[in-house]
Amino acid sequence: MRQSVLNKRNEGFTLFEVMVAIAIIAIALVAIMRSLSMSVGVTGKSKNIFIATILARGEMARIESRGFPDVGDEKGDFGEDYPNFRWEKSIGLTELKEMRKVVVTVFWPEGKDEKKMELVTYISKR
Repeated sequence: MRQSVLNKRNEGFTLFEVMVAIAIIAIALVAIMRSLSMSVGVTGKSKNIFIATILARGEMARIESRGFPDVGDEKGDFGEDYPNFRWEKSIGLTELKEMRKVVVTVFWPEGKDEKKMELVTYISKR
């Protein structure tokens, strides 16, 4: 009888064991939450890079579709569809008279900084 009473007292967890388990779980949760918040930030940045790439490629396609471009610089934005994005276009001479260097740059704000995506191509006279 005395043996069964002692065994019942030893069953279960002590307060110290419970506190250690809660501390371990809390540390793990903090690490998981930090990695989730970082992944959300990275997702937002990659979304902006993707949008800027598509917008730059679209602007480059418009330039290429017009044929041989004149030398010069232009600036603009993408209107209400992409209010935080703007573009700059630079068309310059090359060593070959019948070729132009075209640089399309798309800018967007990211936090306190301004990021950019730049595409470069060469267009020849047909």
